[in-house]
Amino acid sequence: MAEVEEIPGRTRDRAFVFTESEVARLAAHASSGPQSRTRWTHNPGSCDARPGRRIILAGRILRAMAGLLRNLMPLSSRIPFVLWRVIPARESLTIRLYSGETINVRRPPNFDLEVAFEVFVGKLYLSPRPLSSIKFVVDVGTNVGYSLVFLARQFPEAKIMAFEPHSANARQAMININANHLQDRVDLHVAAAGIRRGTAYITDRSARSYVVPENHTRGLLPIEIVDFFDTVGNAQIDLLKIDCEGGEYDLVMDSRFENLKARVLVMEWHLTPQHPHADTELILRLNNCGWDLVPVTAYRADDPDNGFCGNGVVWGFRR
Repeated sequence: MAEVEEIPGRTRDRAFVFTESEVARLAAHASSGPQSRTRWTHNPGSCDARPGRRIILAGRILRAMAGLLRNLMPLSSRIPFVLWRVIPARESLTIRLYSGETINVRRPPNFDLEVAFEVFVGKLYLSPRPLSSIKFVVDVGTNVGYSLVFLARQFPEAKIMAFEPHSANARQAMININANHLQDRVDLHVAAAGIRRGTAYITDRSARSYVVPENHTRGLLPIEIVDFFDTVGNAQIDLLKIDCEGGEYDLVMDSRFENLKARVLVMEWHLTPQHPHADTELILRLNNCGWDLVPVTAYRADDPDNGFCGNGVVWGFRR
């Protein structure tokens, strides 16, 4: 379990956490409204490769998450979902939620259930402030498309530009785009959003895949990188969502970021061996670029095998 320190005077709410009690507590608070969100901070310390606690989604935790996700389904999806969970006859299942979204989920070792829990139960992409006039959304790191499906329902008039470099995840994203009839609203780039055009490699770890510059080990997949700033150009971005497993550091630190025409940001930051203080550096950078920031979740986990030592989510609003 990640070590978490609460900021005094704040209450827990909407965090993607990894014990049964915290998963249950998350569900209990998820409908309490965006104004009561958690502000968490990771325990300070260096990010190194010493053995430490591993974040392990054990079977009982996955069952708890699946159960809470099941509660969001009408009976017509709930029964097939229960059967699919216990009878491994099909690799994936399409389900419908009470809120109107239709999503396709795959079995482990894919992380679809965990991501669906994060998006639809934890409501990680529900803004802590009211938003209006959202016409253009950019989703950097859409994974299997749950985030863009969630945002498309929140903002039914919005067009969405999405980036996902992992080809299998991008195929799943297209399945979810088609299932929700979003073909005319979503422009999906099967590429990583970077600071220059080129090629690289990505680990094959489902939702935990991250980009590496060289094929230094077996099992990596070649990907295309597009220049994010050239791709979005001078477009007015009403909501920018960034969750690209460490790639956010280069994007935010690029000199062009301060001139990006974005008015609302939700970003997941990651502590890495290369950037062990990325959270502080990114928050300072955003503050200096004129953003008011609302931290949502953060935790520290010494898990060098996964490439990260902690992560968290912050919302930003242009001053």
